[in-house]
Amino acid sequence: MRTLRKIVKVILIVVVALVVIVAAAGVVLVRRTFPQVKGDIHVAGLDNQVEIYRDEWGIPTIYAHTAHDLFFAQGYVHAQDRLWQMEFNRRIGSGTLSAALGEATLDTDRFLRVIGLRRAAEKVGFAIVPGPAEDELVLLHRPGEAALALSLA
Repeated sequence: MRTLRKIVKVILIVVVALVVIVAAAGVVLVRRTFPQVKGDIHVAGLDNQVEIYRDEWGIPTIYAHTAHDLFFAQGYVHAQDRLWQMEFNRRIGSGTLSAALGEATLDTDRFLRVIGLRRAAEKVGFAIVPGPAEDELVLLHRPGEAALALSLA
């Protein structure tokens, strides 16, 4: 009887230890995806120093010396806060959810491709931007997003 109690006790200790280890690993992995909102971050692609302040609700305010740096930083901050959402919405519009979520979304992908959201967005997107100067500013957002994505890889 004592041997059985010792075995049960050892098994219980091992199970509790495994639960604690898995929980700690989960916390570390989840927190790793949170954006760094304090301290200095050095990012290639900026011409000058950019300052980003977040208020008590986490809303960023960006101070930059040039439009290039402003839009680059805006892309970086946007990706910090919404990278998963941006990727998910891109996949919805392109009809490529199945590449990330598997066969369960194949019918949805087919439907979205028939509708042609991506084709429509590409046509309208190019029509909305008035000229080359604005094109450049809009496109500066993307390198900021890419810089964050590369820092997470």
